Amino acid sequence: MPVTSTVSGTRPKILAILQRAGSMTIDQLAREVGLSSTTIRRHLDILQRDLLVSFDQVREGSGRPEYTYFLTEYGHESGYRDYKSFLVDLLSEISGLSSNDLASKDGRGLLSFLIARMAEQASWPYLQPSQSTKESRIANLERALGDRGFAPEITQRGDRVEIRLCNCPFRSAALPHEAVCQFDRNLIGAVLGVDPVRESSIHDGHTTCLYVASLED
Repeated sequence: MPVTSTVSGTRPKILAILQRAGSMTIDQLAREVGLSSTTIRRHLDILQRDLLVSFDQVREGSGRPEYTYFLTEYGHESGYRDYKSFLVDLLSEISGLSSNDLASKDGRGLLSFLIARMAEQASWPYLQPSQSTKESRIANLERALGDRGFAPEITQRGDRVEIRLCNCPFRSAALPHEAVCQFDRNLIGAVLGVDPVRESSIHDGHTTCLYVASLED
């Protein structure tokens, strides 16, 4: 079932903004959301109460102190997650392994192999003929990533395509296991028909994952 990327309601919108940006002040959030600082502060008080958001003081000394707000780990996990489908797909691939698939692979190599096959399976409904335009492949990629809950933002500058993933549906698994990040990389590569370069990822401490691909007609 496709996952909608539309965030409705002020507090979910604040969570989505902080997930992408990492941290923001009240005034920055107010400008981004389009509400007064007083209203944003009230929403942040509720999010703090619910343990979804925390804050750091960034300015000391004379005058009014300033704070930046960021998601707690619980706040990150409050977003869309799809561990069930990931586990079901992984178990399906494991059950289909042959002795040849297992040959000369350690645990890490086997995990990478399985996740690559999962991404290949996931890409099939979105594949285009090799002669298709880059616009149609980009549109299909946006749909593929959106359907899996990655909340993609795709920017095209000539032949350069930047794919920013503002949500990771497998976040708790991807943070300790870099091989999980191969799912989105391989899915992007399969749909676009070119290997993307990963420029940043949440596994490396960034707030979002960013891939770049060179795509010609």
